[in-house]
Amino acid sequence: EGVGLFAHVRLGARELREMLGGGLCVLDEVRGVLMGAQPRAVAHACSDPEDEGGGHLAESQAGLLDAEDVGALDLPAASLPTFESYDFVQVRSRIRYEADAVHGHHAAADREELVEILFNGVVGPMLVGVLCGVAAYTTNGASNWLIELKWEWTFALLHNGLWGLVSFPVFASLCVGYTATAASVSLLAPVACGSGIHHVKAILNGIRVPGALSLRTLAVKLVAITLVVASGLPAGREGPMVQIGAAIAAAVLGLYRNALNLKCCKLSHSARARLLDEDVHLRDYVAIGTAAGIAAAFNAPIGGVLFALEEVSTVWSQRLTLRCFFASMMGAVTMNYLVSGRKHGVIEDDALVVFGDYDLGSTLEVRELPVFLFIGTCGGLLGAAFNSLNGRLNKWRQRAHGRNGALVNLAGGSPARAKILEAAALALLCATLSFFLPLLFGCSDASTLAGDPAGAAGGSPPARSGGRAIDVHSLLVSVQCSAEGEYNEIASITLSNQHRVIRSLFSRHASGALFSAQTLLLCLLLNLATMAVVNGAAIPVGLFIPCMTVGALGGRLVGELIANSDSISAAAAAAAEVLALAGGALNATIEPLVDADGAKTAAAEAAAAAATAALATADTGFYALIGAAAMVAGVTRTTIALTVIMCEFSNDAGALLPLMATVLVAKVVADLFNPSVHDMAMGLAGFPFLDCHPPRRTSALCAEDVMTADVRALSLVARAGDVRSALSCTEHGSFPVIDVGRNGRCRYLAGAVHRYQLHALLSKKAFLRPGEVPGARPTFRTRTGHGGGSKGGTGGRQGESG
Repeated sequence: EGVGLFAHVRLGARELREMLGGGLCVLDEVRGVLMGAQPRAVAHACSDPEDEGGGHLAESQAGLLDAEDVGALDLPAASLPTFESYDFVQVRSRIRYEADAVHGHHAAADREELVEILFNGVVGPMLVGVLCGVAAYTTNGASNWLIELKWEWTFALLHNGLWGLVSFPVFASLCVGYTATAASVSLLAPVACGSGIHHVKAILNGIRVPGALSLRTLAVKLVAITLVVASGLPAGREGPMVQIGAAIAAAVLGLYRNALNLKCCKLSHSARARLLDEDVHLRDYVAIGTAAGIAAAFNAPIGGVLFALEEVSTVWSQRLTLRCFFASMMGAVTMNYLVSGRKHGVIEDDALVVFGDYDLGSTLEVRELPVFLFIGTCGGLLGAAFNSLNGRLNKWRQRAHGRNGALVNLAGGSPARAKILEAAALALLCATLSFFLPLLFGCSDASTLAGDPAGAAGGSPPARSGGRAIDVHSLLVSVQCSAEGEYNEIASITLSNQHRVIRSLFSRHASGALFSAQTLLLCLLLNLATMAVVNGAAIPVGLFIPCMTVGALGGRLVGELIANSDSISAAAAAAAEVLALAGGALNATIEPLVDADGAKTAAAEAAAAAATAALATADTGFYALIGAAAMVAGVTRTTIALTVIMCEFSNDAGALLPLMATVLVAKVVADLFNPSVHDMAMGLAGFPFLDCHPPRRTSALCAEDVMTADVRALSLVARAGDVRSALSCTEHGSFPVIDVGRNGRCRYLAGAVHRYQLHALLSKKAFLRPGEVPGARPTFRTRTGHGGGSKGGTGGRQGESG
């Protein structure tokens, strides 16, 4: 059975690469393809020819999956208990050497190599950067529009008499609707859930993650992260931009590969042989997409390159550095142009990355260094606590969503319904806390804040964020405030966009007037708890901005406490000085110039003026910046890239040294307790991640200590039933291919074949005809399916490419 072959077989780069894993006899067939001969199918199978089985298995990989799906080869391995790996080592084979030797000196081959260099070095990175900038601008603009729509409806009802009774149902319905829609869309591509950084990190380590770079995952990620951010959950879009950028880069590489496979592009044999390094190019493009995604999200091109180098990449090269730098620059420039440049033709200061004049807005003192170290220690402890709590919750969530799990049983036995209901319940919980918590607290007066006309008349310095003057009033929210110019401190944090919250927390010269210490502590605990619960749900969730929010709340809390202490000390010193002057005057004259009551009044006025001056000069916003970096470092364990990103997007390069000290302390402290949140996610997913340094206990091991005694080897030609038997009784991802030699007496290793390749061959029924010799040129025939099916298999795609 199954003796037919697909007609019109046309082999491409993937097919040639897969053939190379089949043994030395395959090289003869590939050489015939490269030298212009008709392509043919070569047999692969099990090592025991005496078992009963079907026809012989052919190594024709053409038409395996859709070409538009860059992660298409991952799909056959999706149902397997083991993970396949990418071939990141460049193919070194006899057929490649022969092709380069025969055709490498031709002018056509030189032109093709030049085209490849131009695309991979200039055109490809430029397209990746531009598309990442467009994706970042689109998600940001769409989420902001949905947020403004939600706020407009909610606040219109809230301040409209009896209609305020339905404001919460409308607000909660919008939040739950956004989240439930995002969870429903995520079911189309489950690999799009989470931040995706651990997926990209695993891919660059050589692990083939099914569907992580597909176009479907890209579309789902873009739509779902927009809805999640708009719902008000503690989630950011910056982390998912890593996977979005990687998927965009893989799609660009796929377009280039598909263009070269067109009939109009007549490649030479040497150029076709160079396409065998497809996985190597994919690795580089994923790194390029990661750098461009971070650059477009944070407006930090240098930080994007460093993030790709430090956080996700396992292999790096000098050539890759230049390409990542170019893509990151294009991503940041595209994002800046779309934000402001397309309107007036001028990129505004708020959109442009400028290091500034190294003016911190306040002078750093030696006594602040222990404070920075303390903030770094607290950030490391909070980050480790978050990772531990979130890891435990995700382990429980994995069991609850499994077969006969608690959440699945509550959802009536449907895993998909359980994921949607869990995400909707989390959205309802966060919406309830965000809406009703501000109603329990009163309002504050905003007339004394910097930037107000009344306050400006008194000589208050303008509030600043990263060296630029900002309008603090535009960042505040008024809920249940009757008087004009009042705002609710809790609502300004819980009912506001997270980007606006961070800008308000980073605002400087507003100490003691913007947020109280009680508000900062309450919102810190609230955001930390909700962030730990939400991360891991079946929706895309980024952790950069939520971690920055928590860290900024903690840092500003420390800054407010220090500012209050300084104001009390300054007030006491001023009052003591006035009283001392008054006492000296009383002792020096017979008729006192100042009576005791006047001295007390003068001392009180001096103390109040000194306290106000101390609060005005305190820089609590800078402590918020330090705290944000400490929290992110404690959770993600990123150091160099994080420091540069914080300097770039805050426009404060002068904060470099304090940030370096704080981030280093936070990472060291957090590493004492557990790994980073991305490493924990990879461990929970079961990715066999290979670290740069192997465990110490493996130094004394030999190869035989980790090898199995019962080796299932495959021969060059065998029956399909034998292959199926080998796949069913093993779980590893690769099989050695054994050849018996010309005399049939000796056995030697001819190559290796992957499990997913064998699954693909069995599913396509690519068999040799009985009695056909692998070295002979076959006569291709079209196999007609049962019941008048289409030619060439079960679909037109198979009939087209074999």
